Amino acid sequence: MLALLCAGKARANDASISGVGGSVVALRTEHPSVQMVRETVRLDLYKGYYETTADFVFKNHGSARTVRMGFPERGEGEGKQGIIQNFWTSVDGKRVTAQRIRTRHSEEEYSAYWVKSVPFGKNGERHVRVHFRTKYGGGIGDTLAAYDFTGGNWRGKVRESVLIITPHQGAPPLPFVQTEQPGNCKVLARQDARKPRQYVWHSWEAEAILLLSESERKYSN
Repeated sequence: MLALLCAGKARANDASISGVGGSVVALRTEHPSVQMVRETVRLDLYKGYYETTADFVFKNHGSARTVRMGFPERGEGEGKQGIIQNFWTSVDGKRVTAQRIRTRHSEEEYSAYWVKSVPFGKNGERHVRVHFRTKYGGGIGDTLAAYDFTGGNWRGKVRESVLIITPHQGAPPLPFVQTEQPGNCKVLARQDARKPRQYVWHSWEAEAILLLSESERKYSN
């Protein structure tokens, strides 16, 4: 995971933004044979909430194996019920069960993983989808929505990440779409706050926090 350094607000792996989910991760260190080839993340913005649909393509470069995958959830408060709602996941188009396991909880913050086991054949490929709903709002100023790219512990780099943001009727305007990486806050290309936006990254570590907010964030030590 990455350290968040922008605006001096957040710490590595903490829960400063309510209801953040991110890319599917291997539950151990960098996986030696399974690569996240690509991911497509769709944020659909509605009045009072937004829905995230994330599609992943994984490729096994080696012998048959089963991989435990976890989808991260972080938030403020004890998180007994969690802030992510209506969570479901599928593998190759078939719904599968994921167990929500809390890894940290206190009165201030919590973290959890939605965990499932995915078998791969020799040099096999699997298509994984994750979907959930989150209310707007978070712990960093006027941040309304967020997504945590956390694909760095799969084999090699992610060949392509696509982000599609679609505001629907009643959604709040989000003039600033920005990524936070260690020592770097970057405002993505400005567009009409009420029109769909699409962003693409190629051959990258897929380690960044995406923020949708009402004002620009500045990097500071």
